[in-house]
Amino acid sequence: MTGLGRQAGLSYVEVTLAAVVLSLALVPALQSIQAGSDSSVAHADLLSEYNALQSRLDYVRQRPFSELLSYTQEAGDATSPVEAYSDSDGDEPQILVYLSVYDAADEDGDGDVFTVADDNADGDDDVYTADQPENLLRLLWLRTQVAGSDAAVTTLVRR
Repeated sequence: MTGLGRQAGLSYVEVTLAAVVLSLALVPALQSIQAGSDSSVAHADLLSEYNALQSRLDYVRQRPFSELLSYTQEAGDATSPVEAYSDSDGDEPQILVYLSVYDAADEDGDGDVFTVADDNADGDDDVYTADQPENLLRLLWLRTQVAGSDAAVTTLVRR
């Protein structure tokens, strides 16, 4: 019986109210979609950097230990990149390679893993010219890092 009562259907007020609620809910939903898209792009960039770092690390690890040792001596310490393995300025991403001697057991007792004991039998205070450098220089620390970034991969290389 529809007589004098309300007719079936929606009023303009109800339709307008529904449109407002939908539009208010739509804004955060679209923002979430945009944020997901942005994070996907950022993840792809990080993955690309990591793959480049890992690839360079694998390349350097395959080099002969004697070659790595000579570049370690040339670099001097763990804070100076090895130019022979590092990218030049302008490369994107610019990958820097660091090499250093590594004293995991702290055999020299100084608390610094980046220094090794030198018996100094030859009197020159140079661990690379020690009587038996193969006994002192068994481990090298190797790090690849994207310049200007915290993205890095680190490992040890043994003789």
